[in-house]
Amino acid sequence: MDILFFPYIKVFRISLSMVLIPIWFILHAKRLKLNNEFLLIIIFLIFSFISVLFSAFKYPIFLNQNIFSLLMLLYGMFLYMYININQEIFYHDLRKFLIAYICFIFILATIYFFSPAAYFNIRSFWTLSDNVTLTDSLLISRFTGTLSDPNNQATVINAVLIFLFVNYKEKNFISFILLLMSGFICVTTLSLTGILIYAITVIIYVISLSSKFINNFTNIKVNIFALLLVIIIVIPSSFFSLEKLINSNLFETFVYRFSINSADSRFSRWEIVLENKNFFAALFFGDGGTMIINGGSFRPHNGHFHLIFNYGFIAYLIFMWLFFRIRTNFRNIKYYLFMIPFFIGFTVNVGIIDFRFYTILALLTANYYPTFKKKQNYSSNDKY
Repeated sequence: MDILFFPYIKVFRISLSMVLIPIWFILHAKRLKLNNEFLLIIIFLIFSFISVLFSAFKYPIFLNQNIFSLLMLLYGMFLYMYININQEIFYHDLRKFLIAYICFIFILATIYFFSPAAYFNIRSFWTLSDNVTLTDSLLISRFTGTLSDPNNQATVINAVLIFLFVNYKEKNFISFILLLMSGFICVTTLSLTGILIYAITVIIYVISLSSKFINNFTNIKVNIFALLLVIIIVIPSSFFSLEKLINSNLFETFVYRFSINSADSRFSRWEIVLENKNFFAALFFGDGGTMIINGGSFRPHNGHFHLIFNYGFIAYLIFMWLFFRIRTNFRNIKYYLFMIPFFIGFTVNVGIIDFRFYTILALLTANYYPTFKKKQNYSSNDKY
């Protein structure tokens, strides 16, 4: 609930779970196991802490920011560990929470569609600042949901949607509605990355639906009824909604942004990093949380560069192994598909510096292997 819905505790500039989880670890220290994950987190802590310590002498102006960034990174790792430990023992089903999350963000996107000013006033409830960021240009005042960046919100919605499609057997009608809501959210973010990921999500859904239809072909009456329901109800309402969307200022802004947007800006930033930073020098330690190029801070728009040059290549490999490794065998690769949006968002937009992007990444990553194992237990147990 805290990760998906609750606002920050503004007085202390933290989330509720940032208070509860450290207390849980203190009270349940016996549950901690010296496994590979825990040891690697300790190693990550050592290299990243030394990087921040070096930055205190080299770039003291960024020390507070670097300390905060490190604490957030470590919190995400312990959040992942906490969820993983509890899911292995108790296994809490996420389905209803994730569906509610998509509906929640869709409601905010609908408010934004009709009144950006109203949305930004509401959004201030989920931000650390009470300031309302709004301009006349929708290119600047884009929909961000409860996150800090529109691209990250589109990425997260697609990841949640794929997680639902792969892990839970939703009815076709519900799946289709979730797909429409997620598409609308992606459009309101004006995120070209989000639209690209959404197209991948639709392809995954169509393939899943086709295989499901083939497997259930014997129940022809049910399939015919479902098809008629889609034709009579869903398609006309979709066309009506689509017409409203096409005739809106939001759609015009999206088309304009698509026409002027180019990947060159990111490629040029990556080129600057490659020309000014040394991978060998960043083997063990980095800049401490704020990448420095030519004496000033620089945003690489790339999570790989962000981790390598801020905390060192070893810390980067640990992070990638912890959050992006495949835990199941190749035959069950479908359970890993939800990571595609996260990996794309991490690659082209860092992602993990956005608190809610990072915590939802930890939530789903810690859940997909227990969910897979739970399904394996169901399939191997006769009572199910």
